[in-house]
Amino acid sequence: MRTKKILSGLCALTMVLSAAAQPGMTAIVTAADNELPVIPIKSTQFEYTLLDNGTYEVSSYIGSNASVSVLSMNSGKAVSGIGDGAFFYCMDITSVTLPSSIKNIGSSAFAGCMEMTKINIPSGVESIGDNAFKDCFKLQSVTLPEGLTEIADGTFDSCMALTEITIPDSVKRIGYSAFAVCTGLKKVEIPAGVTEIGQDAFYHCTALTDVTIPDGVTSIGDRAFGDCSSLNSITIPKSVTSIGEEALGYISDPSGNTVKKSGFTISGYAGSAAEAYAKENGITFVALEDDNEAEITLNVLLNVKDKSFVLPEAKVSVDGADTVQTKDRSVTLTLADGTYELTFSAEGGFVSRTYTVTVKDGKLTEELAPELELLGDANLDGTVNSLDIVRIKRHIIKAVPLTGYAFDCANTNGDKSIGALDITRIKRHIIKAASLWKA
Repeated sequence: MRTKKILSGLCALTMVLSAAAQPGMTAIVTAADNELPVIPIKSTQFEYTLLDNGTYEVSSYIGSNASVSVLSMNSGKAVSGIGDGAFFYCMDITSVTLPSSIKNIGSSAFAGCMEMTKINIPSGVESIGDNAFKDCFKLQSVTLPEGLTEIADGTFDSCMALTEITIPDSVKRIGYSAFAVCTGLKKVEIPAGVTEIGQDAFYHCTALTDVTIPDGVTSIGDRAFGDCSSLNSITIPKSVTSIGEEALGYISDPSGNTVKKSGFTISGYAGSAAEAYAKENGITFVALEDDNEAEITLNVLLNVKDKSFVLPEAKVSVDGADTVQTKDRSVTLTLADGTYELTFSAEGGFVSRTYTVTVKDGKLTEELAPELELLGDANLDGTVNSLDIVRIKRHIIKAVPLTGYAFDCANTNGDKSIGALDITRIKRHIIKAASLWKA
């Protein structure tokens, strides 16, 4: 057994010496539990770590060049990532070229590269970690790739020379302090896919004069645009439901105290979070007119097969109010972009029905054909007869449960349960002893 261990150790040592003998490359090994694992492989400029997926990531830059080009391959395997802190405070680097094989850039990967003026981010990059470019004081412009879903916390914090940034439509979140202290940034257009602008996201962007916030953003964090001393106004869409403390209209005075910016205005819609924030903070609010209102015509179907039944006109209410009478069972509603509860009803024996609809860009996002059924019509076939009794019996024995609107129609006494009493009421209706419907 001792002989086998010695031979195993000699074999491992031979492999290490062989790797070390390769030109420009050494292997570092450690011994633990009779094993000799290889940890990061070093070349003349980079230290690599082999990942579980069989690709390498750059784990450290050990070169001295000002202009750095990362290779796409190492030892015959793809280089797919830049590891956490790989170029951390490499203060002599002025530019970095990344290969198209790069998929991930780790946390603080290039943080503190104070002399770096440019870097390309390949189109295949899927994630960029927290503080990836923090304190890259001279970084001038960056184009982020389509497919990136968030700009992580502190990604470009204190990139003071950054004058422009292209944010792809795929981004959903702009994180905490993502662009804080980007004092050269003058204009930001936030894409339509973003829903969250995090705390301090653009804090102390003192050159920022123009910000576009799209409909779809729901929250703006504390101080998100705080101390943006050149920003005099901003328009907030109706989709925003949460605005944090001192998120808008606050700057620092010469003593460092936070004060309201004189003359700052917020434009938004009446009744919105923007108006509430402006009033709470004593900021001038400019109400916008809804220019996305649209006339939407709906035809209401009253489903009844009895030809002698006199069909009434239907009614519709919007969010429980503003009831409108239909004409020839057609109704035209004027609705601005948003989500609504439309409740349709009709006199006589029809069961009211509520639909949730969304209007976007002046149109319904889904087609709507409102349909009302008769009370007692458990199978929704337009008439009340013995088949409805059979249907209710199948529900009672749990063979085929009634759900949704069919349940509402079968629940003839309105007690929110279906049982023998509903069957009795339908039987009395069928034999014309007591009608379920009003005359």
